[in-house]
Amino acid sequence: MQQLLNRIIPVLLIVCCLPAIAQAEEADVRIKLKIGKDTTFFTKPVTDDGIIDYVAALNQHYGEGVKSEDNAFALLALLHPEQTPETPEDQVIYRDRLFKALAIEPGKPMPSLLTKWAYAADAGISEQDFETMIDTALARPWRAEVLPHVDTWLKSNRAVLDQVGVALDRPHYFAPLIRTAEDESLVGILLPQLGHLREASRLMVVRGMFGLSKNDVTVALEEATRLQKFGKLVSNEPTLIGVLVGISIQNMHRDLIQGIADRGELPHEQAIHYLDAYERIGTVDAINRAMNLTERSMTLDTIQRAWAGSGTNLHFFIGQGGHGARRAARRLELAVQSSFFDINHSLRSINQRYDELAAIIEIADPVDRANAHEAFHQRVSIPDGLERISTLFRISASGELPDGWTTQRFTDEVTGVFTLLLMANAESALRSQRRSQTRQLVQATAIALLGYRDRHGELPKSLDALVPTYLKQVPIDFATGDPLVYRVEADGTALVYSLGDNLKDDGGVDDYADGDIAIRIGVPKP
Repeated sequence: MQQLLNRIIPVLLIVCCLPAIAQAEEADVRIKLKIGKDTTFFTKPVTDDGIIDYVAALNQHYGEGVKSEDNAFALLALLHPEQTPETPEDQVIYRDRLFKALAIEPGKPMPSLLTKWAYAADAGISEQDFETMIDTALARPWRAEVLPHVDTWLKSNRAVLDQVGVALDRPHYFAPLIRTAEDESLVGILLPQLGHLREASRLMVVRGMFGLSKNDVTVALEEATRLQKFGKLVSNEPTLIGVLVGISIQNMHRDLIQGIADRGELPHEQAIHYLDAYERIGTVDAINRAMNLTERSMTLDTIQRAWAGSGTNLHFFIGQGGHGARRAARRLELAVQSSFFDINHSLRSINQRYDELAAIIEIADPVDRANAHEAFHQRVSIPDGLERISTLFRISASGELPDGWTTQRFTDEVTGVFTLLLMANAESALRSQRRSQTRQLVQATAIALLGYRDRHGELPKSLDALVPTYLKQVPIDFATGDPLVYRVEADGTALVYSLGDNLKDDGGVDDYADGDIAIRIGVPKP
């Protein structure tokens, strides 16, 4: 037993004292960080730890030339729900610092968003029941006497929607990244505004559906146009998740357009008005920007903070959860602080990977792009990445490299784990963007067909007839490169659709997840 203790105790001492040993020994021998475009990407501002402050750098980049009076987000930020005694402290801090960053006067009167959860609590109904009511109002035309709670909720947020309308007329959108704790990492930044913006967009759909219930197509088209513009604005959020929320907002008017198409008729002038706005506003095309700038910065920031011994919040990306995730994150951070880790080689490698990813994103053909992305993923990932953390930790703790290992191999292995954890799935994000663009095109084509029917008394034989009065060119399926599928059925209804990512003609059955992206045009009532 004593022999066993003599073997175990030294190991325990090494593990327990590792942070102190690492700091004492590696202070003089670790490879020093070289700031430059090839390593840190941004070259300023520099923190007291000698690393780049990426939160400040991104705010300077995105906020350059944006004045408060031109910034749509300076109005949208006012939509935060009223603070209550139950509001978490970090959200109170976030709001105070956000308003200061946007030069919003303290105590300025503002329309506060009445969230669905707050309304349900005030009305004494269950959150689940109210969510079901809202879902009904989002999916089809509804009347106040049938959904009185939805009607009251909508009326209570009238000032909020008016504020959104004013914001939509502003030319810029800059949402600053706000720290709620000193020296917060980029991955730890709160983004509560995204949920509030989504809820405001749901209110817009609800209002449009209410208009349809009264045969007011003008209201429905106005809300559809506002949603497209709203989503395009929100896609200027600096983060990838913000861009994806912008995409989802643009997609939210799908049921509004389907409701209009179900009627089978639309005045020519209203169709032209909608299509002009569709062309002017455009669809979201910001995935590459977010990946190339903010996601790159997030990875570079995390590695530099680990190297400097600052907090990284890396455990957010490790799927074990709880104490296990924090322990694994700490071990990976200590590997970065090892004398075997070449911080500059790692950062150059990360930048090269993001440069390559940016080039792949620009590949026009979806099949070629998907193949290139898969090859890229296979090349940069490492087998059993999370399990490697323990191996890398033991190597860094041992004080010497195993046989056959070099500093470059050790650095590449550590960098590979960071890539596995932090590099977002660009192909998945691109797929969302591409499908959203396709959805908008299918909807615009349906509106064009309705306008053509109003002017000519019947639907056209082919989509060629829509050019140039309604569309600038024959609508091309983003998935196949061929024109959208269009056919008039025997009962007078019509279908227009994309084949979607599975590249199969599923008969126009709408399946946004993988298959056809479709809209059906009804027959006008006598």
